[in-house]
Amino acid sequence: MATVEFPTLKGLTWSVHRKPIFKTKVAEHVSGHEVRASFTEYPVWEFNLTFEFLWNRTPEDDLETMLGFFLERQGKWDEWLFRDPEFYEVTAQQFAVADGGTMFWPAVRKIGGFVEPIGQFDLSEQFTFADADVNIAPTNSVDVASHGYTTGYGPIQLTTAGTLPAGLLPLTNYWLIAATSNTLQFALSPADAAAGTEVTITDDGTGTFTASNSIAVYDNGVQRDPDEYELTAPGTITFFVAPTDEHVLTWSGKYYYVCRFLEDIQDYEEFMHRLYTLQECTFKSVLTVE
Repeated sequence: MATVEFPTLKGLTWSVHRKPIFKTKVAEHVSGHEVRASFTEYPVWEFNLTFEFLWNRTPEDDLETMLGFFLERQGKWDEWLFRDPEFYEVTAQQFAVADGGTMFWPAVRKIGGFVEPIGQFDLSEQFTFADADVNIAPTNSVDVASHGYTTGYGPIQLTTAGTLPAGLLPLTNYWLIAATSNTLQFALSPADAAAGTEVTITDDGTGTFTASNSIAVYDNGVQRDPDEYELTAPGTITFFVAPTDEHVLTWSGKYYYVCRFLEDIQDYEEFMHRLYTLQECTFKSVLTVE
């Protein structure tokens, strides 16, 4: 399973190219008839990004970040995670109709009328806060300076080596309410977040708390408890007890493409002192095998 994420840098500019690629064999007859054979059920996605500028200066050494990332991957040898800025999240995406016996399915995403498996779940860490940052009822918020989140972001889960603030639970999905630019509240559903219905917090807890992306699974529209299923790498949802026959299963959450570079070479041009450009950053998605 890939663990390293492609860097986010300020110099990324338009245009961004996305190419879905299939493999098809076509045999043409002199009569004009033809026979076609498709060798791929799902496409490989090819991406081409352009970085208009990469600073080579402290503290914004984007050149070293990008170049170091490429060198550490040894060109096209190693795979890594890419969060497409347009296609990275699903909401209530159907992934199966239960048959009463099957216990696991791949998570999928839909583009138009086409459905394909995702590359890998995005369960990345989002922010941390400490017991001193907790504001109990009636405020029911936590301090996260300049957090940048919008109301409805989620689902996320909270973990700690200490004790979570009373009212917040482990193995529970939450959606964020952006109370202010520096404070966040937690809601139990997207509808609660939109309505401003936050979870009541009655004590500070102990220690440091980590909020990470999670996956919400629904059975006929009812959210299943996260302790009733597990996420099997890289993108499979496995139930501990088979869901009821003919129940529609859906999921909400974020995902990555698993990718590798297309070439073993990159061309960095220094067009001004300590200012570089990377005109061709090409890579492709790869099929994951676990």
